[in-house]
Amino acid sequence: MDWRRMLVVVSGVCALVVVSGCAREKALVKAEVATVEVEVAKAKATVTDATKIALDSEGPLGIETVGEWPDGLGGEDLGSGCKFALKGAGECKFIWRPLLPKAGQYRVSVWFGGDPNSDHATDSPFTVYYDGGQTTSKVDQTKSSGGWKVLGAYPFKAGKSGYVELTNKANGNVVADGVQFEFVR
Repeated sequence: MDWRRMLVVVSGVCALVVVSGCAREKALVKAEVATVEVEVAKAKATVTDATKIALDSEGPLGIETVGEWPDGLGGEDLGSGCKFALKGAGECKFIWRPLLPKAGQYRVSVWFGGDPNSDHATDSPFTVYYDGGQTTSKVDQTKSSGGWKVLGAYPFKAGKSGYVELTNKANGNVVADGVQFEFVR
């Protein structure tokens, strides 16, 4: 294991100590790495027991964006708000990428709030990328969800290879709020 590389991730200050070659500091750094490894193992154990994994657009985990996604409030949003993109040609992408604990069939659902400005798309393209393919569902976001709207059930591998993507290639503004992956079998 390359400790210098590992420690850059854990702590930039410790990495400088290891490069200097002090044995005492190396022992302290190894203890810090062991602590981090234990915390990662605990987090994995927690996720393994989950049957539902919900990703919120406001949370940092499992979220990737391309283009402009300003904050929005539609009412009945999941969490404290949502993100939106103006109508476009698909240049804006919002991706929810979960860490699925095991392979299997997952029911995929989306959540979005109201349309306070009457400018949401009636054909918001949510594409589910799963093991063996992809399926796009056109969702009418002019009608408030205020709950989970099921896109379908799909086979996924364990890990982070599957995801849901929303683009702004639609007839109005698109809203990125929540996506849920629920293990079915």
